Amino acid sequence: MSGALALAVVAGLGTLAFDRLGDADRTAPTVVWANPPQRPENPAAEPTGLAAKLPPVPYEYRLGPDVDGLGNNTVLGRKQAVVKFKEGTRGLTPAQRKARDRAIDKLRLQGIAARSYVSLDHGLIVEMRLAQIENAKDGRMLAAFQSEFADALGVLRKGPAVPGFKNARCFLTPKSTETKFDAMFCSAYEGDVLVNVYAYGLRPLGTASATELLRLQLEHLESPGESV
Repeated sequence: MSGALALAVVAGLGTLAFDRLGDADRTAPTVVWANPPQRPENPAAEPTGLAAKLPPVPYEYRLGPDVDGLGNNTVLGRKQAVVKFKEGTRGLTPAQRKARDRAIDKLRLQGIAARSYVSLDHGLIVEMRLAQIENAKDGRMLAAFQSEFADALGVLRKGPAVPGFKNARCFLTPKSTETKFDAMFCSAYEGDVLVNVYAYGLRPLGTASATELLRLQLEHLESPGESV
């Protein structure tokens, strides 16, 4: 995959997350979650399809705010997912947009799932996005490039590792004395599912909690039905 094409693909799949990394001080939580329940209510029916690839909400979390207007626990089918992925165009030339759209079509996207979590302990917000693709080989190439792209940006700090999952890469926003907020972006894949995570909150950011949530997600994808 050429650098230009890879950049175009990443812009389609991860633009919102990368955009928000640059705007962390404006998108970080500014509300207090008062008297949250200890655990969200269980759904009446067992989830199926892509929804089943999201694990049960851990006890120390509840569902958080909307994710890019999609709600806080949403699954989109193929057509809607393709449209959503192709929405991000900021900073791209017309040629890059066309290359991105062609690359997204080549991935044969099957659907996306978006869920947000808020920690009951310290208000950390974690947005989890799953993208199921038919062409898993290209998906792995994309996941690798997302990490290389973040490395190349230079301004991002290397984030923590995710135990047991070497393909997961996390990056933190630059250190700053001008804001009390921090953010982290992670990219990973398991099988035919790409996983993007965006975590944000007050400094010091709960990176250990966010990466543990990602680990639980990847374990669930690896062995559905066994995550706790």
